[in-house]
Amino acid sequence: LSQSIEGVPVCERICVMVSGGRVVSADGIFATEPPETKEKAETVDLINILFEEKAYLDALYREGGSFSYTPMVLTDVSYSYAVYFDAAGSFYLVPLCEVGYANGETRTYNCVSGKLYS
Repeated sequence: LSQSIEGVPVCERICVMVSGGRVVSADGIFATEPPETKEKAETVDLINILFEEKAYLDALYREGGSFSYTPMVLTDVSYSYAVYFDAAGSFYLVPLCEVGYANGETRTYNCVSGKLYS
């Protein structure tokens, strides 16, 4: 099962096993109700995420030497949410930004921290 918030997908999923018309097991992360509170936070904008990607690719090219340069063509930028649980058991929806390349590689950033999510 998957879900979305106002048309924006939530990246976590829950896998459900059904036998004889009954749910016999479920595994994953899934928000069954809206978060109790909303927290305001500064978010990292797309231009800063793209600068992070450029720094990552520049480091890869330097590491591999001049003959290993393979162009990375950015083909997609999409947004989603991740379900984050804190120590008290409350959950928040954290905005994510995923950049995708022509070769199929994707990298996802936490838009609050600016750090690589996956």
